[in-house]
Amino acid sequence: QCFDFAYEKTIGQGRAVFRSGTTLMHIVLSAAGTWGSSTTSSYLAGTSGATVYWVKLATNPLAGSNVIVAGLLDSADDLTMVNWTGSTWSSTKQTSEASVGTLHQGTSQTRAFDMAYQQDGKLLVVYGESTVNAPRFRLHSPGVVWNATESSLPQVDVPVSWMSLANK
Repeated sequence: QCFDFAYEKTIGQGRAVFRSGTTLMHIVLSAAGTWGSSTTSSYLAGTSGATVYWVKLATNPLAGSNVIVAGLLDSADDLTMVNWTGSTWSSTKQTSEASVGTLHQGTSQTRAFDMAYQQDGKLLVVYGESTVNAPRFRLHSPGVVWNATESSLPQVDVPVSWMSLANK
C-alpha cells in the first residue's frame, strides 16, 4: 500500500500521502472538496536511500486535535513514524535495527506493522521483527515521548509478517 488518506479531526481537511516513483508526496483535500497541489517533505522520505513500500495514516481522535501520524515502512526494513501537526510534518520516531531489530523481511510484499489511536489519544504501534516470534508494540502519548521500551505480545509459531489493528 503505497498511499493512504486520513481526515484532520477539527477542521475536516483530508490529507493523502502517496508514493510517486521513489518519492513520497502529500496533498490536501479541503473541507469544500477540492484538491490542492501535491508537495514533498523531507520528513516523508523514510531511511536515506530506501524506498517506502508501505504508508499507513492514523488520525488522533481527541477533540481539538488535527494530528495525523504516518507510518512509513521502507526497503531498509525501517519503520518511521511522522507527525502531521495540522500545519507541518515532523519526525516522531524511527525504529531500525539499532533500536528495535529488523522488521520482518519482504516489506515490499507484507505490511509487518499497523497502528491505531486509542480513545484516550495514545497511539499504539504494533510490528513484527524477523528474529522474534512475538509481535512488538510501543505507545505514544500526545505531547509526550514514546515509551522507553518496546513490549512483546504472546509468542507465535513464526515471525510476524502482517499486522492489522481495528478501533473498537
